[in-house]
Amino acid sequence: MGAADATADRSALVEAQAALTALTTAQAAARVALIGEQQRALAGAQRSLAEAQRTFNQLQPQHERDQAEHSAARILAVARVQSARAAADDAARAQDHEQQRVAATATSAAQAYQSTATAVIEAHQAAVTATAQTHQDAITATVLAIPTPMPSTIASHAAGRVVTVSAEEKDGRLVVTIELIPQ
Repeated sequence: MGAADATADRSALVEAQAALTALTTAQAAARVALIGEQQRALAGAQRSLAEAQRTFNQLQPQHERDQAEHSAARILAVARVQSARAAADDAARAQDHEQQRVAATATSAAQAYQSTATAVIEAHQAAVTATAQTHQDAITATVLAIPTPMPSTIASHAAGRVVTVSAEEKDGRLVVTIELIPQ
């Protein structure tokens, strides 16, 4: 092999290494952009979760008030029923009227409680869904952020004069093609 061939081989090797470096730099930039996009998506999911938590926190005091009102209404209803039974010696019509009023009060309180409980359950479900989505997004971002290991050596077993050198990316890998003329 002559000095010109050795120079051409070294030149081809330098070109291949430069192509490999350029491709590696482009892949790193693409990964950085992808990680940034994933972090923005994660921040959006965290904002949604915080909003769901605020909604839940806003509904919680009302739910507690409604529970207290329901308990008080229940106690009141029980007291009224007992009072109505004690007054059973009064006219049958007065007793029926009192029992109907007690039943209406209890039904109204139960309906208010049910409405509040439904709202709290829906807010809680929204918070759970947002939390699950945030965790899934974080797992996806972690998996996608793992870099592809870089090759540590390039081995060639061909001999001859270098005619052309080309490099391209296929399926996330660098493919370097060196055309030789056997000597």
